[in-house]
Amino acid sequence: MAGDPAAAGGLILPGMSLSTQDYRRMLDLAVALMDGTAPELDWSALTTELNDALHGTLCLFVDDLWPSGGAGRCRAWSPEPYGGAELDALVRETIGDHPLARHYIADDHDRLPAAISDVIATADWRRTRTYAILRSEVGIDEQLAVPMGDARAFLICRPPGERVSDRDRLYARGVQPLLIAAERHSRRLREVSRRIAGAPGQAADLGVTARELTVLSLVAEGLTAAAIGRRLAISRRTVTKHQENIYRKLKATDRLTAVLRAQKAGLVP
Repeated sequence: MAGDPAAAGGLILPGMSLSTQDYRRMLDLAVALMDGTAPELDWSALTTELNDALHGTLCLFVDDLWPSGGAGRCRAWSPEPYGGAELDALVRETIGDHPLARHYIADDHDRLPAAISDVIATADWRRTRTYAILRSEVGIDEQLAVPMGDARAFLICRPPGERVSDRDRLYARGVQPLLIAAERHSRRLREVSRRIAGAPGQAADLGVTARELTVLSLVAEGLTAAAIGRRLAISRRTVTKHQENIYRKLKATDRLTAVLRAQKAGLVP
């Protein structure tokens, strides 16, 4: 039952599915995320999207979480009326005994989205100091966490009387891999940007673009065109076109020669 700590993960039953509109929304988000070329995700836009999709009254993106040390910072939030410093202080004040933080610490292999009501009984939750603070400061009764690794997460907040539904849990589980893949993609772009900055003359002289360098770095890792396409959410044909451009610019006729010349130019490790 929801509210029973033994029911972590909620009441998602076999055969449950999202609506066509939900799937379309996630697909649109995936396309927007994977098509981006910025070296950092727009966390503010993502908090707005998740807050809307999951019917929150407030969505936070928190980073540098260290529950035992009472540390954490709020990097983005939606809606705007809240202030960053205020939310940073709120995170630090509540993270130490937050039920979701305790849940993920207790099982460091579990990174599935979960609601507070999935990990602690409602009556017990409402007796906690964290509940009293969140209720009085921002009017929050329930939260749904979408982890993004060990030290960061989205927190979608609900006002008193509004529970996290099974649909919300299912949507969160569906969108989580998209967000993690997009962050991995942006991290790779940051690596490429640093590589270009470290060898500006070579990159400029060769005319290799950031997108081509991203493909080239995956080629250097030994990934096939199909695997690169899946990683970057682009078609195999598009990957092949990028490879053709790379080979031409590096004056190479095969994968090995292209990688060796790119390494010599300092474009890939």
